[in-house]
Amino acid sequence: MNSRLMRVDDDFMKKIKELKRKRAVNTNKDLTSAQLTKKMLKMPSFKDLEKDLIYDKRGAIFDIMIWIVIGIITILFLGAWQYSHQILTDTIVGIEGTGTANVSGVGQDTFGAVNTATTSLLKIIAFAIIFAMALSILISNFLVRTHPVFFIIYILINIVAVIFSAYVSNAYEIVLQGDLLGSTLGSWTATNFIMENLPIWALVIGSIGAVLLFISMQKDSELGGGIV
Repeated sequence: MNSRLMRVDDDFMKKIKELKRKRAVNTNKDLTSAQLTKKMLKMPSFKDLEKDLIYDKRGAIFDIMIWIVIGIITILFLGAWQYSHQILTDTIVGIEGTGTANVSGVGQDTFGAVNTATTSLLKIIAFAIIFAMALSILISNFLVRTHPVFFIIYILINIVAVIFSAYVSNAYEIVLQGDLLGSTLGSWTATNFIMENLPIWALVIGSIGAVLLFISMQKDSELGGGIV
């Protein structure tokens, strides 16, 4: 009798350990023993507990919207940074020296050198952030475990995102044509290509993400999480 109980306990602990491992892989969230105990008390069966912990019910349905918002904020922030640094550099370099003080030369050697480096670096950083976030959407959609009902919500959110991206793209073109940041962002070829064609990119990323999310749910058949 005792050996049977010990075997049951061992089997249960193995299931719990595997459950915590799956949750960490699928949701990138660790679970403490106290949190697990609270969940166990609320669930009628281990299968329900398994579904509740492993599925990320929100999935990645808002990722495309977050990508658009963070993308435009990143470009405007870094563009404003470059614009401000350029004004500061021009001001310091334009100062006329008095006596032996060569403020202009020192400014050119210091702020000028930094300004030249940041001009190329900031546009690369902006593109890298936008590209990395887009790639993370596709990867997370393939790895995430979500309930099938959220697949429909994901499609609707992506439709809204494409419409929203059109407004963002139009606003960005106005910024490019403006006097404030237009001259600065005009040389950001890669990011400009994405932002000027943002609805297309949003549609492509959202569509590929939807396919990967569907594949992910089909692979999750052992938890009853597939579409069919």
